[in-house]
Amino acid sequence: MKAIAIALVGLTIGFASSAECLLQISGRSSVALRSVPDSNGTVLTQLAPKTIVRGIKTQSQGKENWLQINQPAIGWLPLKAITTFCGETSTDQTANVNSLKMRGMAGDTKAVEQLVYFLYKGAKDELKTTTIEALEAIVVANGVAVVNVLDNQVEAIRRDVLKDLKKSAKAKEKMTETLAQYRPDTPTVKTWQSIK
Repeated sequence: MKAIAIALVGLTIGFASSAECLLQISGRSSVALRSVPDSNGTVLTQLAPKTIVRGIKTQSQGKENWLQINQPAIGWLPLKAITTFCGETSTDQTANVNSLKMRGMAGDTKAVEQLVYFLYKGAKDELKTTTIEALEAIVVANGVAVVNVLDNQVEAIRRDVLKDLKKSAKAKEKMTETLAQYRPDTPTVKTWQSIK
Protein backbone atom coordinates (compact mmCIF):
# COMPACT_ATOMS: atom_id res chain seq x y z
CA MET A 1 0.00 0.00 0.00
CA LYS A 2 1.38 3.39 -0.90
CA ALA A 3 1.26 6.32 1.49
CA ILE A 4 1.19 10.00 0.69
CA ALA A 5 4.29 11.79 1.93
CA ILE A 6 4.13 15.30 3.30
CA ALA A 7 6.46 17.64 5.10
CA LEU A 8 5.88 21.11 6.47
CA VAL A 9 8.57 23.45 5.24
CA GLY A 10 8.97 23.48 1.50
CA LEU A 11 6.25 20.88 1.86
CA THR A 12 5.95 18.38 -0.88
CA ILE A 13 3.59 15.57 -1.55
CA GLY A 14 4.33 12.41 -3.42
CA PHE A 15 4.02 8.67 -3.19
CA ALA A 16 6.41 6.52 -1.26
CA SER A 17 6.54 2.94 -0.15
CA SER A 18 8.24 3.92 3.09
CA ALA A 19 6.50 5.19 6.21
CA GLU A 20 5.09 8.68 6.05
CA CYS A 21 2.62 10.93 7.81
CA LEU A 22 0.12 13.19 6.11
CA LEU A 23 -1.92 16.26 6.94
CA GLN A 24 -5.70 16.15 6.89
CA ILE A 25 -8.73 18.20 7.91
CA SER A 26 -9.73 17.27 11.47
CA GLY A 27 -13.11 17.35 13.15
CA ARG A 28 -16.58 16.63 11.85
CA SER A 29 -17.30 19.82 9.93
CA SER A 30 -16.02 21.26 6.69
CA VAL A 31 -13.39 23.97 6.96
CA ALA A 32 -13.26 27.15 4.90
CA LEU A 33 -10.23 27.50 2.64
CA ARG A 34 -9.48 31.23 2.53
CA SER A 35 -7.68 33.49 0.08
CA VAL A 36 -5.49 35.03 2.82
CA PRO A 37 -4.44 33.97 6.35
CA ASP A 38 -7.30 35.84 7.99
CA SER A 39 -10.70 34.66 9.25
CA ASN A 40 -12.22 37.53 7.26
CA GLY A 41 -10.53 36.43 4.02
CA THR A 42 -12.61 35.39 1.03
CA VAL A 43 -13.82 31.78 1.28
CA LEU A 44 -12.56 29.93 -1.79
CA THR A 45 -14.13 26.56 -0.99
CA GLN A 46 -15.04 24.26 1.87
CA LEU A 47 -12.88 21.20 2.61
CA ALA A 48 -14.54 18.16 4.13
CA PRO A 49 -13.21 16.33 7.20
CA LYS A 50 -10.35 13.91 6.46
CA THR A 51 -9.47 15.72 3.22
CA ILE A 52 -5.75 15.25 2.64
CA VAL A 53 -3.92 18.56 2.14
CA ARG A 54 -0.45 19.52 1.00
CA GLY A 55 0.99 22.28 3.16
CA ILE A 56 3.49 24.86 1.96
CA LYS A 57 4.19 26.95 5.04
CA THR A 58 2.83 28.10 8.38
CA GLN A 59 2.22 31.72 9.35
CA SER A 60 0.89 33.60 12.36
CA GLN A 61 -1.70 36.31 11.78
CA GLY A 62 -2.77 38.02 14.98
CA LYS A 63 -3.60 35.27 17.47
CA GLU A 64 -4.35 32.71 14.76
CA ASN A 65 -1.89 30.29 13.16
CA TRP A 66 -2.43 29.36 9.52
CA LEU A 67 -1.28 26.72 7.06
CA GLN A 68 -0.94 27.65 3.41
CA ILE A 69 -1.82 24.73 1.15
CA ASN A 70 -1.57 24.07 -2.57
CA GLN A 71 -3.47 20.82 -2.76
CA PRO A 72 -6.31 20.02 -3.26
CA ALA A 73 -6.61 23.79 -3.86
CA ILE A 74 -4.51 26.88 -3.15
CA GLY A 75 -5.33 28.92 -0.06
CA TRP A 76 -5.07 29.19 3.73
CA LEU A 77 -6.51 27.01 6.51
CA PRO A 78 -6.51 27.66 10.26
CA LEU A 79 -3.80 25.41 11.71
CA LYS A 80 -6.20 24.28 14.45
CA ALA A 81 -8.30 22.58 11.73
CA ILE A 82 -5.43 20.29 10.70
CA THR A 83 -4.29 17.01 12.19
CA THR A 84 -1.50 14.61 11.28
CA PHE A 85 -2.21 11.00 10.36
CA CYS A 86 0.60 8.42 10.64
CA GLY A 87 -1.29 5.14 10.30
CA GLU A 88 -4.47 3.29 11.22
CA THR A 89 -3.13 1.30 14.17
CA SER A 90 -0.71 2.13 16.96
CA THR A 91 1.64 -0.52 15.54
CA ASP A 92 1.63 1.23 12.13
CA GLN A 93 2.09 4.62 13.78
CA THR A 94 5.03 3.42 15.89
CA ALA A 95 6.67 1.85 12.84
CA ASN A 96 6.20 5.07 10.85
CA VAL A 97 7.63 7.21 13.67
CA ASN A 98 10.65 4.92 13.98
CA SER A 99 11.23 5.04 10.22
CA LEU A 100 11.04 8.84 10.28
CA LYS A 101 13.47 8.87 13.23
CA MET A 102 16.07 6.90 11.28
CA ARG A 103 15.72 9.21 8.28
CA GLY A 104 15.87 12.30 10.52
CA MET A 105 19.02 11.07 12.23
CA ALA A 106 20.57 10.83 8.76
CA GLY A 107 19.68 14.50 8.10
CA ASP A 108 16.36 14.16 6.21
CA THR A 109 14.61 17.40 7.20
CA LYS A 110 11.32 16.28 5.62
CA ALA A 111 11.26 13.37 8.09
CA VAL A 112 12.03 15.79 10.95
CA GLU A 113 9.20 18.08 9.77
CA GLN A 114 6.75 15.19 9.80
CA LEU A 115 7.74 14.23 13.34
CA VAL A 116 7.54 17.83 14.54
CA TYR A 117 4.07 18.23 13.14
CA PHE A 118 2.92 14.82 14.37
CA LEU A 119 4.09 15.74 17.87
CA TYR A 120 2.26 19.06 17.63
CA LYS A 121 -0.98 17.78 16.04
CA GLY A 122 -1.53 14.06 16.26
CA ALA A 123 0.59 12.05 18.67
CA LYS A 124 -1.22 10.98 21.82
CA ASP A 125 -0.35 8.93 24.91
CA GLU A 126 2.36 6.30 24.28
CA LEU A 127 2.79 7.45 20.71
CA LYS A 128 3.54 10.98 21.93
CA THR A 129 6.30 9.53 24.13
CA THR A 130 7.65 7.54 21.16
CA THR A 131 7.61 10.66 18.98
CA ILE A 132 9.42 12.74 21.63
CA GLU A 133 12.02 9.98 21.96
CA ALA A 134 12.46 9.97 18.16
CA LEU A 135 13.04 13.73 18.12
CA GLU A 136 15.44 13.43 21.07
CA ALA A 137 17.49 10.87 19.12
CA ILE A 138 17.56 13.21 16.11
CA VAL A 139 18.67 16.14 18.30
CA VAL A 140 21.56 14.04 19.60
CA ALA A 141 22.53 12.77 16.13
CA ASN A 142 21.79 15.88 14.08
CA GLY A 143 20.60 18.87 16.11
CA VAL A 144 21.10 21.23 13.17
CA ALA A 145 18.35 19.44 11.21
CA VAL A 146 15.91 19.98 14.08
CA VAL A 147 16.83 23.67 14.41
CA ASN A 148 16.48 24.22 10.67
CA VAL A 149 12.99 22.72 10.73
CA LEU A 150 11.87 24.56 13.88
CA ASP A 151 13.14 27.92 12.59
CA ASN A 152 10.57 27.63 9.81
CA GLN A 153 7.58 26.91 12.04
CA VAL A 154 5.18 29.28 13.76
CA GLU A 155 5.94 30.06 17.39
CA ALA A 156 3.17 27.78 18.73
CA ILE A 157 4.67 24.70 17.06
CA ARG A 158 8.25 25.63 17.95
CA ARG A 159 7.35 26.28 21.60
CA ASP A 160 5.38 23.05 22.12
CA VAL A 161 8.08 20.87 20.56
CA LEU A 162 10.92 22.59 22.42
CA LYS A 163 9.07 22.29 25.76
CA ASP A 164 8.87 18.53 25.22
CA LEU A 165 12.54 18.32 24.21
CA LYS A 166 13.69 20.41 27.16
CA LYS A 167 12.31 17.76 29.55
CA SER A 168 14.99 15.31 28.39
CA ALA A 169 18.41 15.95 29.98
CA LYS A 170 20.22 14.52 26.96
CA ALA A 171 18.18 16.47 24.40
CA LYS A 172 18.42 19.63 26.52
CA GLU A 173 22.22 19.38 26.67
CA LYS A 174 22.61 18.67 22.94
CA MET A 175 20.08 21.33 21.89
CA THR A 176 21.83 23.94 24.05
CA GLU A 177 25.15 22.96 22.49
CA THR A 178 23.69 23.10 18.95
CA LEU A 179 21.96 26.45 19.51
CA ALA A 180 25.24 28.00 20.73
CA GLN A 181 26.29 27.93 17.05
CA TYR A 182 23.39 30.20 16.03
CA ARG A 183 22.80 33.93 16.31
CA PRO A 184 20.74 35.00 19.36
CA ASP A 185 17.95 36.39 17.14
CA THR A 186 17.33 33.02 15.46
CA PRO A 187 13.69 31.97 16.11
CA THR A 188 14.58 28.65 17.76
CA VAL A 189 17.25 30.24 19.95
CA LYS A 190 14.82 32.92 21.15
CA THR A 191 12.09 30.37 21.88
CA TRP A 192 14.51 27.98 23.62
CA GLN A 193 15.79 30.75 25.88
CA SER A 194 12.24 31.84 26.79
CA ILE A 195 11.22 28.37 28.03
CA LYS A 196 11.86 27.85 31.74
